[in-house]
Amino acid sequence: MGALAGAAPTGCGVGASGADGTDPALPASQQEALQVARNSAAVHRDIADLIQFIGQGLAPNLGGSGPFGGSEFPSGIGPGGPTSSPAAGGGTSRIVLSPPASCSVTTQAPDGQLTLHDDCTLLSGRRISGALSPGYGGTCRFNGMQLSIDVTLGPAPGQADSLHLKGTLGLSFQATRLYASSSLDFDASFVGHTLVDTARDCLVIDLTARAFAFAGAANHALDGTVLLLATATDVQQSLCEPAPYGGQFRIARAGGSVQVTFSQPDPATELVEIDENGAAHQVRLPAATAAGCAPPASPLQLDYAICGSCAPPPPPTGPVLH
Repeated sequence: MGALAGAAPTGCGVGASGADGTDPALPASQQEALQVARNSAAVHRDIADLIQFIGQGLAPNLGGSGPFGGSEFPSGIGPGGPTSSPAAGGGTSRIVLSPPASCSVTTQAPDGQLTLHDDCTLLSGRRISGALSPGYGGTCRFNGMQLSIDVTLGPAPGQADSLHLKGTLGLSFQATRLYASSSLDFDASFVGHTLVDTARDCLVIDLTARAFAFAGAANHALDGTVLLLATATDVQQSLCEPAPYGGQFRIARAGGSVQVTFSQPDPATELVEIDENGAAHQVRLPAATAAGCAPPASPLQLDYAICGSCAPPPPPTGPVLH
């Protein structure tokens, strides 16, 4: 199945059980849009988990005292300022990955490529394996680093899903925040068909707030034909929660578009508003919050257009709308 379209890779309606957070009273098109929005949030949570793992492993190369190694912009220097130099000073420095103790088998090829073997585990419990090729400079400036990645995230505990991610990340390291300008493809197969989802985002991890946020778009293609485009606007989610506490998705596909807006009017309630051509519905559910987990007291204030010091990529191709 596709990561973005989930159980509906070929455009079939999503089941109306309600167990997945949908509401059987919603029209089928709105149920499907809600499922796509939830799937997009879930995939981005996995991407945030991966980016946090990579960012904290690479942070020592850039110095600084924060968990991400970087520092806040010095006075007079902001996004687009001088290219960051290696922590050791000027000149070229060999980039190393400092993995957690659970990741004991990490090697570096002569060309600078880092190979992660299958004993590396993310905070979510997924195992990660594959290759990273990091470098300084490029389009990323102050406290920036660019990577090419080709990795597989194994199934989450108790699940059977896996996720293959391939593409580039532009990382901007700032003390307690890590900005990632991401261009990623994730693929799968389904009864003889090829499914490819393409995400182009600015994603931000804020460790002080224990939250991540993203803006951008992801599409879902079947055998090369784009079926839908999910555009995210300031979607924010706690690192320990399964659903966003704020933000909006616009799901566009042949036949029209649907807006899905997430909010939490109180800590115990998740409110989702679905709007299709002016016909609006609301879904209220108990917030699936883990013990000791809560959204920040106020939403994160972020500039996605700058994305730290790595400009976000252009959006992917959308479907043909009739």
